[in-house]
Amino acid sequence: MKFRNIEKKYNNGYSDLMGTDRWLYSYDNYISLYEIKELKDMNEPIKGNELTFFSYPDGKSYTPYELEYGIYYEHIIFIEGIIYFIRADFNIDQLYIVKYIPDKNVLTEMFHFDIKDLDLYNIKLAKYPLMLMSVDHECIVYYPEKLTIKMEARDSFIVRDGDVFYFNRWVEEGIDENDNITSDYKYYDNIVKISKSGEVLSIEKGNLSEMPNGEMWIL
Repeated sequence: MKFRNIEKKYNNGYSDLMGTDRWLYSYDNYISLYEIKELKDMNEPIKGNELTFFSYPDGKSYTPYELEYGIYYEHIIFIEGIIYFIRADFNIDQLYIVKYIPDKNVLTEMFHFDIKDLDLYNIKLAKYPLMLMSVDHECIVYYPEKLTIKMEARDSFIVRDGDVFYFNRWVEEGIDENDNITSDYKYYDNIVKISKSGEVLSIEKGNLSEMPNGEMWIL
């Protein structure tokens, strides 16, 4: 068995970046932007966090920004060879979409938004195309256009393809009126396709997942 020490500033593991088998990432500490806003509103300290990327297999590390008070990073995605992530500056209440190519040292703050205009609960970047959205009982898209897609509480947004939004929806069958599980109990996922206008286009049994190479697999 081979062990290898990778240069980094902290030791809290890493996360895979879906769509690529080359890049991994890690935070020195993680807290959701929604919780950070609550802490700020209560006048609690918000120290900021730091984001580092690691390349595989060479193990090099890249830190796009040094640690700064009140600045946090959230939700990294990979699209066509480029990394994007959220940078939220709670000192000035601005949120940025950042474009990053680590090994070429290209770092661009593409778009910015007033935090007061965003629902920070479950805010995320998504694809395709690149989107800024928040997902709860409805899917609110802020960029590249403003629109709202109604969804059920059982839905999880997966991906957008043009004007079609794909969700996984979990389903339970075989539960009686007293919420007891019967012998006919079944649990499975449906793939729900919803148009940009909010029309449900289809519901089919299956689970949609993104593979490390970016392919979308239906399981």
